[in-house]
Amino acid sequence: MQGNSNFKEKDHHATISDLFLCTNYTIDVAAVSFSGLVGPGVQKDAATEETEPLPPTAVVAESAPENSALVSWDPATLCVDHFHVCYHDEQVPIDTCLDVWNNTVTLVDLLSCSKYTVLVTSVSPYGIFSNESYDNFRTPDQKPGEPENFSILEETPHTVDFTYDPPSLNPQCAVEYDFQEINLDQGSDKTVSSVPQPHIEGIFKNLDACTNYELRIRAVSVTKLHSEWVSKAVLTLEDTPSEPRNFTSSQDGTNNLDLQWWRPEFNSMCASRYILEWSGDTGDTGTETINPPSPDEPLPFEVKYTLGGLADCSSYTLTVHAITLSGTMGVDATTTGHTNNC
Repeated sequence: MQGNSNFKEKDHHATISDLFLCTNYTIDVAAVSFSGLVGPGVQKDAATEETEPLPPTAVVAESAPENSALVSWDPATLCVDHFHVCYHDEQVPIDTCLDVWNNTVTLVDLLSCSKYTVLVTSVSPYGIFSNESYDNFRTPDQKPGEPENFSILEETPHTVDFTYDPPSLNPQCAVEYDFQEINLDQGSDKTVSSVPQPHIEGIFKNLDACTNYELRIRAVSVTKLHSEWVSKAVLTLEDTPSEPRNFTSSQDGTNNLDLQWWRPEFNSMCASRYILEWSGDTGDTGTETINPPSPDEPLPFEVKYTLGGLADCSSYTLTVHAITLSGTMGVDATTTGHTNNC
């Protein structure tokens, strides 16, 4: 390089200005006679000082196949030796960093279903860092694994408390859970969804007493990809049946009454049999137990029963109530009836 400086007699130094930062230079010095003859020279290498490099621009991070991402940027060149790239996902904001000597890098072994932030910094030859430039990207959605350790904590007549653990496969993909209750006695089902809770416990509510259920849960991703169901079979506890419904009486011949009623509205599955009682105005009384058609069958929805052998021309007060397996008596339903042959 050649530069121009004004020398005074016997000066032995010069200042060369308007040089580039972070640049290596070769300086040649030679004596020049008054007539312009140039003598032998000496040569010296020198470098201008570093300053903070400019940050990269136009950082673009995009997801790629197999849980990877491609990151690129427009590099600054002045005072830049290489680039420092760091990235983290939103669930665990701990940086993973690497140094790169070009303007692209592929990030590998990323988690599915995760939002990542990528930070790119220019680094000078002596380690001065620029400001950061960044971009965000999200890895593709994946099917989460099954919830684990699904356990029943407590059963009551109308609730079941349970607990479970997140899936070990793609747990970060499980943004909500489906909870399904299947009434095995009536063949009906109901499904509700809930976001994950800090303590992964829950309650199946508003269940019928004395009823067999299959309770199921599964993990669901943001795009509704879901795991397989995991399930538990439970039998809810006993509760007192309400009164039998639509209890009516009608005449059937001279000394008989045709009786009819529906099963209780509440806790009907707890009714193992019915107790029918009657009292006539002539002092005639009696009790009858109405059992299901067979021990393995529940009581039917509608019961029809003919009460015979009653007194002629009498008025009767009749009551019926359900009895549970433990012997708890349900609420009475009452009606009246009248025999003929007056």
